[in-house]
Amino acid sequence: MVDFKKLDMGELGRHLFAKILKATASDGTFQEIYEECKAKNQPYEDESFPPTEFSLISDWEEPEVQDKVKLWRTFEWIRATEIGSLNDDEGKLAVFFNEVSPKDIKQGLLGDCYFLSVLSVLSEVPSRITKLFVHDKQNNLGVYGLRICKNGEWKEVVVDDYIPCWKDDPAFSKAEGNELWVILLEKAWAKLHGSYERIEAGFAENVLRDLTGAPTEVIETSDETLWDRIQEADSKNWIMAASAGSTSASVEALEKLGLIGNHSYGLIGCVEITD
Repeated sequence: MVDFKKLDMGELGRHLFAKILKATASDGTFQEIYEECKAKNQPYEDESFPPTEFSLISDWEEPEVQDKVKLWRTFEWIRATEIGSLNDDEGKLAVFFNEVSPKDIKQGLLGDCYFLSVLSVLSEVPSRITKLFVHDKQNNLGVYGLRICKNGEWKEVVVDDYIPCWKDDPAFSKAEGNELWVILLEKAWAKLHGSYERIEAGFAENVLRDLTGAPTEVIETSDETLWDRIQEADSKNWIMAASAGSTSASVEALEKLGLIGNHSYGLIGCVEITD
């Protein structure tokens, strides 16, 4: 367990320097790092995305993050194997339990619903999720490799299993039960962007592109062909996500339908009803 609140300024400086240095270098592949940790009999600690406050928020002095500072400073980094809520009597810790399902996903204290909405629609076809993992088994060396197509190039992103926690529970998103796949995908996404705070508020089309390698298209609700295009996409089994309105009028209208404004949703299908 690493508590960054107890690190002195020298230690924080070394972590930050290592992060900057590693940002321009390759971390190595999952297999290389796994074998090295196995030879040393030592769990992996990712120096390019270390378990420190700088991986939570890159710049704690920015005005935009001040609403998070008080709470996020109370977070602790705990290895997945030591998190009480993930290691209870209900089951053994694993990357996947049984079949991947949209029902597995639970949002935490991070505003990344756009990311989670994409995970939910991808998980309708479990192989779309499982193929993003270099190795799909939990290991006590705490090293995991994930495949993400960033800027048009598939990259192997290696992360450790230090997880930001609040009250001995993952602070951010997680799966239902003792699974790690949601936590690890979110951490890899945060690593690619420099911190967890930097993946708050985004666009589903960017996540779709990066987790599938496929081109994406945005359709505005004002488009007269909207319904026809949704039907076409549904008939071809394309992956769809939607963003709920952000104006006060649209938020109020959505609430009457049981939806939440300023929120992202996965579209699982469409039907036409004649009344």
